[in-house]
Order: sequence, then structure tokens, then C-alpha cells
Amino acid sequence: MVTVEKAMNGLASFAEMDALPHMPNGIKKLGAYMAVESVKKNPTVFTKPYESFFKMIGVLSQDGTLVDVDALSSYLRSAFEKVPSVELWGFSFNAQDAEKLIERIGAQ
Repeated sequence: MVTVEKAMNGLASFAEMDALPHMPNGIKKLGAYMAVESVKKNPTVFTKPYESFFKMIGVLSQDGTLVDVDALSSYLRSAFEKVPSVELWGFSFNAQDAEKLIERIGAQ
């Protein structure tokens, strides 16, 4: 378990280092970097809309302060076995990207 802040810092790190550099320069990329900064300053901006879902599947603690990284990793692995890739932030996100995201969260 890690704090929501640590998990969101890992997500921000993944976005800045692994995802957004692959986007073509333009207004969407600028907006994406602005969104990342917003997540770093106020993690609930990202988590609040999905809080009930993350709690339901056991990734987020009932008090909304901790993320179960092992559960998140397990769910992502299982999902990517069935859906090999999804479009995210203008690039294709796959199982290897999910592993990198989990690594970034753990490195925070």
C-alpha cells in the first residue's frame, strides 16, 4: 500500500517520462502537461471521479488515502491479457507500459 499522493506522483512521472514525450507537439500535449501538473499539486483532481470504482475493486482504501499497488498491478495484468492495448494521451498503452507505470509508482 502506498499513499494516494505517492501513487499520483508515480502516475505523473510515468506521464512525463514515458507517455507524453511521444505525443506530437500541439495543444493536446500542452494540455496534458498542464493536467499532469494539476495532478501533482492536487491528486484528488484525478482520483475523485473514479474513487468509488477504485474502492469497489479494492485498489483504493475505504478512507481514500491508500492505493494497493499489488491489486492495481494484478488487475492491469489481467485486463491487458484480454485487451492488448488502449489509446491513452495520444499513444498506445499496453502491458509493458502498465508494468512501467507500476515501477514508477514504486519508485516514488
